[in-house]
Amino acid sequence: MDAQGQFGLERVLDSHGREFVSGPQYARSLSLSSVQLNAPPESRATWYTTASVNSGYLEFKPHAEDKVISVCQTHRAVFRAHCLEDVNNEVDGDQKFQIKDLPTRDDFYPALHRMIKHKLEWGLQYHFYGRATFETGVAEWTKCIMSDFGDILHKAKIYGAVAISRYPYECCPNIWRAFCELWGPLCNTFHHGNGEMGISLYDMKVICGLPILGNVQYEEFIPQNKDLQQNGVFPPAITELLKIHSQLCIYHNQSTVSWAQWIGHFYREKIIYKAFGGGKRKPHDQPLKAPEITLHVSKEGRLAAFLAFWLSRFVLPSLDGNVRPETFHMACLMAQGVRVSLAPTVLGYIYHGLGEIATHPEGPGSSRASFPIHYVIGWLGEHIPGLYPPQTDKEFVKDYPFLVRYAGVKPQGFRLNRARIAFRSDKELIYRPTTFIEDEGRSFADMKDLSDRKFEFLVCTRYALLPVRVNNNLWLEPYYPNRFARQFGFDQGVPSNKLSFSV
Repeated sequence: MDAQGQFGLERVLDSHGREFVSGPQYARSLSLSSVQLNAPPESRATWYTTASVNSGYLEFKPHAEDKVISVCQTHRAVFRAHCLEDVNNEVDGDQKFQIKDLPTRDDFYPALHRMIKHKLEWGLQYHFYGRATFETGVAEWTKCIMSDFGDILHKAKIYGAVAISRYPYECCPNIWRAFCELWGPLCNTFHHGNGEMGISLYDMKVICGLPILGNVQYEEFIPQNKDLQQNGVFPPAITELLKIHSQLCIYHNQSTVSWAQWIGHFYREKIIYKAFGGGKRKPHDQPLKAPEITLHVSKEGRLAAFLAFWLSRFVLPSLDGNVRPETFHMACLMAQGVRVSLAPTVLGYIYHGLGEIATHPEGPGSSRASFPIHYVIGWLGEHIPGLYPPQTDKEFVKDYPFLVRYAGVKPQGFRLNRARIAFRSDKELIYRPTTFIEDEGRSFADMKDLSDRKFEFLVCTRYALLPVRVNNNLWLEPYYPNRFARQFGFDQGVPSNKLSFSV
């Protein structure tokens, strides 16, 4: 892809530096860091006004009879503050907030508002795509990789994220429908009964185990052949994996390689578990049938092959169920122990998928968006415990991400209307299950000596545009942590949000 967004098509090079005469052609492009872009998108999703606010403080007297927090205000001293503007949800607009520069947009509202307004239904054939289910060989291959390359996975800060990918995750269709109905695509927030909530970058780290910071920002592309031939520009394992992928395509007479075919080529040990009846597992103890292609791969290439599969299936799943060659570059970097910033891309990918469901013109049930639903299941389980009963932490390694608590857990049986009511109520809501813990109030400054842990917290609380480059798609998704600042422990003025429907 050049500065005009054009891709070049090339086949894999053989050992003599010549392109294969057969096999698939791969779309080659450049890293975004090498393309000069200067098109800052405008955003009006966060409306605010400047107001005079009384200064004051909160006072807590633990030995007092009522033991409540009281507000002590100094009425004469005021300061100027930026406050969230009231959201105008009237069809024609209230005169008070009828400002031309800040028009009411229909996509601010959650999907259920649009469904009622346009009389849209889920339909009978709706499906949700991207949730991690049981796949033959995944648990065994993952365990083998963790045993052989644990030190490198720890260095890349993805050991726990890889460990939890070997489990399946269950989903209740009614809970998921109710959640999607209350998703607002403009601000990428969940419209709860007591204001907006959001999936934060900090949630992606603690619940999902994905690094926020990194030496490299995650993006998918296949470098050009001339760049791959230059020593030291790209990891040599990329060329290695491209050759194997092309050989498998030729062998199977197709242009893609499925997850099962990729596992069958790289993992040739015994299969312990095999799925049967209702997704349960039973001992199998048989080798996985592999294609008749000799396995020639370096040690680094072996780990990179697994990580490419992990990215394509668990972290950024696509609808086709194939291993994407575009993941090879990032997989090879992580196989060298390089820390890659995964959380922003994955969160933007989730935002985009939920936005596709919420805005589909024929109704949310017609969308075929694919994204890691299991990560959202973990978020729901932590914030609304009544939906998914978690397993005890004693059954898992202490440092695993919180998502492991919901591995194989059967969700509570909810009817759709009951699930809607549960989401509109705040009785069982936990705003800060993954809180950043400090012994006392402190101020963080973005300085060079600030620890990664504290710098991550600052990054999570800043407005941002999340870049998502997956396969041949490039999106920018807005991230508005100020709209759910309560989840970070901040005082927050919640704008009035009188939705034009009731449940």
